[in-house]
Amino acid sequence: MGISAVKKFLAAATAPLASRLRRKSTPLLGIALGFGLAVTGAVRAAEAGGGNIPLWLPPLPFALVALALFVLGFLAWFTGSDR
Repeated sequence: MGISAVKKFLAAATAPLASRLRRKSTPLLGIALGFGLAVTGAVRAAEAGGGNIPLWLPPLPFALVALALFVLGFLAWFTGSDR
């Protein structure tokens, strides 16, 4: 199964989902976009052959989530109401 066949399959499989998402914005939109980005990244990585992956790249998503939570917690602490 070639890469073009995978792309055609994914386009056909996600067409009903895409039409539903255009009608109503839901959390499903974020899930679908995230899944689409992950599949696109996987297909592009398979086309490129992988190559050398830097040591810092695999834990990068965890670090970004931790940093975002830290910043949001900081903002909530200092801008929250005093009770």
